[in-house]
Amino acid sequence: MKKNIVLKTAIFLLSMAVVSGIYTFIVIPSVKKEEKEIYEKKIETEMYTYISVLTYTGDTPLLENTIVTEAIKTCFEKVQMPLGCATSDYVSDFEDICGMQLKYSICNGQQVSYSNFKDFLKDADGSERLKEFQINNLVAGQAMPGRYADILLKYPDGSSAVVVPKIQIYDIQKENEGSIASNKKNTNGYTMVFAVNEEEYNDLIEAIKEGVLEIRIYIDELQVASEKTYIPANVIR
Repeated sequence: MKKNIVLKTAIFLLSMAVVSGIYTFIVIPSVKKEEKEIYEKKIETEMYTYISVLTYTGDTPLLENTIVTEAIKTCFEKVQMPLGCATSDYVSDFEDICGMQLKYSICNGQQVSYSNFKDFLKDADGSERLKEFQINNLVAGQAMPGRYADILLKYPDGSSAVVVPKIQIYDIQKENEGSIASNKKNTNGYTMVFAVNEEEYNDLIEAIKEGVLEIRIYIDELQVASEKTYIPANVIR
């Protein structure tokens, strides 16, 4: 009886040793070899498969809260890049981000990814509408869709007044130099789009009759809004 137990134990241990040997010298090396081949193939695919990736090529950083529009399309360029070097949520076409608002600033040479953007949101009371206005300056190129600005009236005598404080820029267009609209209104050819309510619209229409419109950019969107100082000339003071 005791001999049978010892024999069975020996057979069991021998079987375990055989199974362990098979796994150690046959199965595991085979699995490792297969995994190595899969990994090497993946690396080869990522390094030698090129994809189109959109990059930012502007001379100055594109600041957070900027809305991407056709006006700055020339600041973006497609480049061919190895798949393994691209971000996981890379953007290939400018049209895919046109109209989106930046969550973070992007710099020259940076890949454009969807994580850079957020939904364009604006607090509104329901009475606002998009309107175009001729503006006399762009603050050395710092005026960009999504940023906040004061709309100022520059009087002929050089003084100024705040017509609409802290309003968000929706879009910017540059008219062709020498165009009838540009010459007639005596501006540098910039048309800016704002969401204004009825009072703001009327004030801007009256202000245009008294001088030219300019803007003053807020460095940070959390800055306190300026005080409105404009009083239309047709209002009894």
